[in-house]
Amino acid sequence: MPPAQGAPIHAINDAMLAWWLSISFDQVRRESVAAADAVDRRLETVADPVVDQILALRPRTIIRAVHRQEHLDEIAQALGRG
Repeated sequence: MPPAQGAPIHAINDAMLAWWLSISFDQVRRESVAAADAVDRRLETVADPVVDQILALRPRTIIRAVHRQEHLDEIAQALGRG
């Protein structure tokens, strides 16, 4: 089940920030793509009734492009490209 609205959903990002800042850009890119691929593969195995329930509550949990685009926009802005 997706986290409840208002839950500390940024806790993972906050907890990982120090490590992310300590590794090379190439490693960040590899880790990010690997994580995205792993999420995509896992989502492919979720039963349709469960997908339907999640889509009804929080579609961006399943439609990962929405969430990923938010991060890409943040990166572009940080690099002065947005």
